[in-house]
Parts: sequence; structure tokens; C-alpha cells
Amino acid sequence: MAVGSVATLTIEVEAIEAGSTLNIAQVTDSDQTDPDSTPNNSNPNEDDQDESSVTISEPNTPLIDLELDKAANKASVNVGETFIYTITVTNEGPDAATGVAVFDNLPTSVQFVSASANMGTYSEGTDVWNIGNLPVGGIATLTINVKATTLVMLKT
Repeated sequence: MAVGSVATLTIEVEAIEAGSTLNIAQVTDSDQTDPDSTPNNSNPNEDDQDESSVTISEPNTPLIDLELDKAANKASVNVGETFIYTITVTNEGPDAATGVAVFDNLPTSVQFVSASANMGTYSEGTDVWNIGNLPVGGIATLTINVKATTLVMLKT
């Protein structure tokens, strides 16, 4: 190869099963010394080796990225005081999410007062918030009002 020239090999493959796959390529031989790498030594930190990772899904399977955040509106309360837990679920995509449900088991140090959600329904009896469908970029929010029944320090 001449100095500054580029050699490119394109390999077309067919995915045969779902999962994550990692493909590693490396220079395995050369007639001259390479001052910053050694051929065929499987060292990923050298510039004569590189890799590519691909996630393979079942055909027609949507890909979603759900993010959940939970916070309390107070850092500490007295026994008998009420406060609010807020749970937010965001769908970062790239596809719409369906059948989304969140389980939130309240601590024994609080008593359920009420709940409201901008999407779906919350069941106090099962501690499950059935959101249902959440579009790409969609944000579902659940607020649960509770009363402190025993001394507790809350994490915000």
C-alpha cells in the first residue's frame, strides 16, 4: 500500500438471530514494523484494530427506550404530614411503546391518600400504574399523595 492510501473491504451479512453482536477486525500481518501497534496481538487500544457493535431485533419488533424518574416533593416530614411522590416515564424512542405498566410499592412508613395520572390509571390495590401506549417523546406523570405514618427520611 502506498503512503496515505486507503483500502476498504465491505462485507454484507444477514442477521440470523436477535441479540447484540460485536465484530472485531485487526491487521494480522505486515512485512514492515509499525511503530505504534503490533499486528495480530488482539489489543483494542492499538490503531490496527477496531470493532463495531450492532443490536439485532426480531423482525417488526419496535425499539423503545423508557426512562423512569421518581422524586418526593419534601426531604423530610413529620408524622401525620402529607407529601407527594411524582413518577415520570419518558419514551426516548425510536418507536412508540405499548402496554407500558409501572409497579410502585409504597413504603410501609406511609399511607396512601390519592393519586392522579396524566395518562393511564393507577390501582392502589395492586400498586400498578397502567400507562398503556406512550408515543415517542411522550411523557407520562403519576402523582401519589401519601401521609407519613412513621418517622422517615425521604430521598429527593
